[in-house]
Amino acid sequence: MKVLGIIFTLASTLVANAQLGVLPFTGMRYTETGIHADKINVELAEATWTSNRLPINTEFEIQLEDPSGFQQVEGLYYPGIEVLITNLKGDTLGFAPNIFGEKSVEGFMDSELNKLSLTLSFNEQSKVGDSCLLRARFFDTKSEHSFTCWLDLVIVDQEAPLENTNSTFGMNSYRGYSGMASGAEISSMSMQIDNEMHNYFIDPIVGVTLDEWMKGQFTFTSYDTILLPYRIPRDYYEITYTIPSREEKATGRLQVTTTLSVNLVRLRWESEDHQKVIDVVAKMN
Repeated sequence: MKVLGIIFTLASTLVANAQLGVLPFTGMRYTETGIHADKINVELAEATWTSNRLPINTEFEIQLEDPSGFQQVEGLYYPGIEVLITNLKGDTLGFAPNIFGEKSVEGFMDSELNKLSLTLSFNEQSKVGDSCLLRARFFDTKSEHSFTCWLDLVIVDQEAPLENTNSTFGMNSYRGYSGMASGAEISSMSMQIDNEMHNYFIDPIVGVTLDEWMKGQFTFTSYDTILLPYRIPRDYYEITYTIPSREEKATGRLQVTTTLSVNLVRLRWESEDHQKVIDVVAKMN
């Protein structure tokens, strides 16, 4: 547990003056402490990853597009990427202080810094059903600036169907939400507090029949001030999915209501075969 305790202590220190975020689909959590990325991508086998289930011997990649915040020294930049992988007990499974090695010493030109990426996979030594935590820290070797992300991974069989896509629908708003969908369409969300009831609405949802919704799985997760996730038990919220018909292109409406005082939440639904996914991160203003 010592390593896990160090991770949590470091997280508490990092987020004190950091920009925090959670990505839909993978649920990857991140903090920007001096380093900002215009866009963050998480791909599985070169397509958008729609879950955190990782088949053995399948590569996934975390990409920071157009990162900024690195100090320039004589026309060059000196980024590094630190990687730590632990099991749920906090035991270290893998650690690399800087995967760039000598390249970090030599420096990167401006054109090489357009995209920073980390690519990993797990081999046959991993066991199906294992869960682990990846912490990746993109950092500037010439300053204290960094971008840190945490990704919970579940290892699945090598022959399992890939849960990725090249076709997504997204939505985001200054009102405090961002969401992604695959195999379905989403475009709008609203949130409100009424008599201490926190209400979340996703309307419309196109392409998910009532039968599909009922057979699928819905999860409701909250995050604390250092982005530690907590899956809210079913007894603590009400969920309603309404739809006028069972047509394939039917338009549905989701309402989730809870009395819990939660600020940052994640609403995720996936179909029985994992081919349709709706994943929204929302923050009450």
